[in-house]
Amino acid sequence: MFRLIYRLIVQRIQEYKTKRTAIKKQQIKRYSRNSSVNRKYWVFVGVFCIICATAIAFSLHRHFNLPRLYLDPKTAQLKINVDSVDTPQLVIYLEQWPPPLTPVPENDSVSRIVIQDSKFVPKFQLITAGSTVEIINEDSILHNTHIDDGKNTVFNVATPLKSVTVRKTLTSTGILNVRCDLHPGMYSWVFVPPAPQYAVLQEPDLIHWTNIPPATYRLVSWQPEQTPQHRIITLSSGKQYTLQHHQRNQ
Repeated sequence: MFRLIYRLIVQRIQEYKTKRTAIKKQQIKRYSRNSSVNRKYWVFVGVFCIICATAIAFSLHRHFNLPRLYLDPKTAQLKINVDSVDTPQLVIYLEQWPPPLTPVPENDSVSRIVIQDSKFVPKFQLITAGSTVEIINEDSILHNTHIDDGKNTVFNVATPLKSVTVRKTLTSTGILNVRCDLHPGMYSWVFVPPAPQYAVLQEPDLIHWTNIPPATYRLVSWQPEQTPQHRIITLSSGKQYTLQHHQRNQ
């Protein structure tokens, strides 16, 4: 009798141990499966956050004109805070001072100045130095295209016939005036950047130029139908300069 009771007790204990072992195995499998899912989830979240942070940084860099991550210590930086723009264009640029005597190399770019209804079209445009300029007269009356830099004539060509194209290479830089001597109301402007440091603005902005070779420059700001403003500045290597630009109405 006692032996039977003992065997029943041992059998119950073994069954209990077997069930406990099976339950633990199921818990371990469930935990491992959940851990794998959690790892995949957090990896996805991490990758998503990195992509979002990169996109936000790139957008801020473009919108606010933030500085580059790498700045050559042998060059200079220049920030210009433009507080207002009250004209269709505000052009600000640097040019080496005094200007270099090396000739401007020609390139394959082609720009057009069209005479249409006794107007130069477009009213303002940016043209790369060394480009070919095509002057086209679409009027049936005589015009001429006289381009100067404010002091000297760049070129002066007649366009007597309709649809005749005159081609000239533009080697002068800066703001150039375009006018017709026969019709005083005809005028426009061309901007030929003398250096990579330039900006054409239609609204207030912060200009930030980096990696500028140390030298003496002339900082020029121009607005349509107004006298350009000039400032001589000297930039030293490893330095950062900040200027404030106030628009001057004439």
